[in-house]
Amino acid sequence: MCAQRLLNTGDAALAHHALVRFFHDPEEDVREAAATVAAALRGRRLGPYQRTLTALIDSRALGAALSQLVITLEDAPDRVDELVLACARRFVTVFGAASADLARGVAADARDIGRLLVRAYVQASSPALRSGILDLLDQLLLLGSYGVAEAIHDSDRS
Repeated sequence: MCAQRLLNTGDAALAHHALVRFFHDPEEDVREAAATVAAALRGRRLGPYQRTLTALIDSRALGAALSQLVITLEDAPDRVDELVLACARRFVTVFGAASADLARGVAADARDIGRLLVRAYVQASSPALRSGILDLLDQLLLLGSYGVAEAIHDSDRS
């Protein structure tokens, strides 16, 4: 419920702190409910929610939120290069080699992460960000992450 109300609350700081607590809750159901914030923010400018999304990315709730978070990042009308970089770093740390295993759901997320990284590279405002993005693309390629080579190849054609 708190995740859905983040957009309409009069006290964004309180909602943020509550969500951060829920992202780390020992109960999986609580983390899954809090993770719905990723879908609730779809189509919105994400800049005002960067702290909350960064906390989600760094939390135990990332697995529950990942697919919806990737879609929300794809649909964001504002620059999301730093959030994409944070999400991709955490993805590599948490899921690593599983991103190459087509029997695992994270393989589909790997393809989308690859596309997001290519987009973030274009949006990146500094050489340091672009370098970090290229490093992550390299890591995903070395892991054999599903769809990443295709995402890079597709960007060459456009």
